Amino acid sequence: MILLDDNFATIVIGVEEGRRIFDNMKKTVSYIVAGSVTTLFPFLIYVVLGFPQPIGTITVLLICLGTDMVPAVALAYEKAEADIMSLPPRNPRTERLVTGQLLMRAYFLVGAICTAAGFFGYFVALNYEGIKPKMLYQARVDWDDRDKNFTIYGPDDDWYGKPTKEIDYHERKRLEVIAQSSYFIAVVVAQWMDVIVNKTRRLSNFSQGMGNWVLNWSLVFETGMAILFCYTPGLNTVLRVAPVIGQVWVSALPFFVYILVFEELRKWIVRRFPKSFLGIELLA
Repeated sequence: MILLDDNFATIVIGVEEGRRIFDNMKKTVSYIVAGSVTTLFPFLIYVVLGFPQPIGTITVLLICLGTDMVPAVALAYEKAEADIMSLPPRNPRTERLVTGQLLMRAYFLVGAICTAAGFFGYFVALNYEGIKPKMLYQARVDWDDRDKNFTIYGPDDDWYGKPTKEIDYHERKRLEVIAQSSYFIAVVVAQWMDVIVNKTRRLSNFSQGMGNWVLNWSLVFETGMAILFCYTPGLNTVLRVAPVIGQVWVSALPFFVYILVFEELRKWIVRRFPKSFLGIELLA
């Protein structure tokens, strides 16, 4: 450390800034990894459960490059948490930038919740078109077969009841684009809260506040890009997305709230029981 003045208090400021930078880097990595989960799990579900493809190649790019990047960068502008100088020095052997705890939170906790929000939007959109979730299980082969029609049953029928109508391959692909667009929009709504809860690692978000205006504007930018992609005639055709019904936006809001409640509980455990197993394992 090189002091540019003769004030030793500058050392404290330098240490605080170093801790803030390291914390913000972890927050950015956590947010990006959680976002990548929303593009990974759909392909696993596609293979294992046989659902029609919930997300396409272009939709993956829209999430990773179109809506995720600006909020991730905005986390670098977050101010230091209030308790940052009361913490003991970081152990470089165990407290690395990417840890098992961070990956567990990103992949199996918050990332899984965002993915669930996306799938709920996917099911809501198809249900609106008359296709129930149970009709999609292991339907991938028939869904992608150009020579077969896909049977839709009425609300009071089951797999053994009387079919209501049949849809051909081109109609199925039109509905698939709508479903993938709905997955995309629902993920964007869930990630509003994902980036907000990443503002802190230990303290409550209510104590941190929303003073990071770079991040606040990034949420507006993210939403605006999603609306631009899906609702602009011509552009949505090129990007293979489609306008999304309002029910899809609303369907993701419970997951938005769930992420906040879950993260507040996780951070409370980290603060209240820092030496416990949960306190150690939940500190991302």
